[in-house]
Amino acid sequence: MAGTEINLYGIGDVDLTALMNTVDMQRVTFQGLSLTNYDNTALPAIAAGSLVEVGGTLFKFSVEEAITGWGAIANDTPAYIKLVPAGATPDTVTAEFTDTAPTWSDTKQGWYGTVASANHRYIATLTRIDAATYANKHLYAGRRNTGVKIGSFTIDGNGTPAITGVGFRPSVVIFFCAIEAGGILQASWGFDDAINHYCIYRGSASGDFRQDLSDSIILYENAPNNQRGHITSMDADGFTLTHTEAGAVGVVRVIYLALP
Repeated sequence: MAGTEINLYGIGDVDLTALMNTVDMQRVTFQGLSLTNYDNTALPAIAAGSLVEVGGTLFKFSVEEAITGWGAIANDTPAYIKLVPAGATPDTVTAEFTDTAPTWSDTKQGWYGTVASANHRYIATLTRIDAATYANKHLYAGRRNTGVKIGSFTIDGNGTPAITGVGFRPSVVIFFCAIEAGGILQASWGFDDAINHYCIYRGSASGDFRQDLSDSIILYENAPNNQRGHITSMDADGFTLTHTEAGAVGVVRVIYLALP
């Protein structure tokens, strides 16, 4: 079905319906919003003066708005900031942290919750490192796949974790990680598209640089002690990783750059 014109109004019109419809449609997806402490790991808040559209209604934060719910989120977990309208016909919204990922709404043209949270608009992602560390803050853009995502996670032992909170299905993910163990600095730089898994890594007592064409994460102290991993699938809100540990490498923080 073809698109239809809605700005059918002119000077002298008494019926303002077309003008009102035009104004309402132009504010869909509007997000003139910013967070305090965006460039550090301190507690963020909705900055005073922020404007944002939620479910067709435009809201303004005249003063700084606190965000609640951080305590319910586990450490080293992706988190989100969402705006929650008060009631079915709201005139106010409040801000909350959540660990439930959003879905894209074609109708609302934004990231929203589902079922009982279907009118909750998601405005940002971040990572809870611990109770006082709010890392990797990233505001959602008005459309899908309009930017990149920088984040981090930890691996230890064997596992198949789903890394979420990216905000889109990546096409390529770049990994960076390092750890010192046994007096040896181990480091890895990897590229992964869930089909090709490549990396350059440094390890062993000699400090040699090596390449690998089967894993995108390799931390190598020596033959008995190493950690390896790669992406097995690109998902709607991130990716799934498989990693295996031989010996005892320890907890490793992996930094990633996801590209749409």
